[in-house]
Amino acid sequence: EVGETILNALKREVLEETKIRVDQAYPIKLLHIPLVDTEYLIFLCTAPTGKVVLSNEHTDYKWIDITSFRKMVGSYLSIDLMEIQKIIKKLC
Repeated sequence: EVGETILNALKREVLEETKIRVDQAYPIKLLHIPLVDTEYLIFLCTAPTGKVVLSNEHTDYKWIDITSFRKMVGSYLSIDLMEIQKIIKKLC
């Protein structure tokens, strides 16, 4: 939305798409993937519940652990994964 901060947009979009209220959001990295010329802004978020209610724009979702995440994006985020794990340990 015009004039909306990135963090507010993140919280709004997550709520609209999943009905999950994000408490805290920690920007981790701006990731550019040249192969598809796409940029992703990656956040680590906390929420009071993990109960997902998908909007009609989606048909499925998947929770993944840090090991699965590493397998998916490790080549792009290998150094950042260590920082993500430190943040998760502080939050738990």
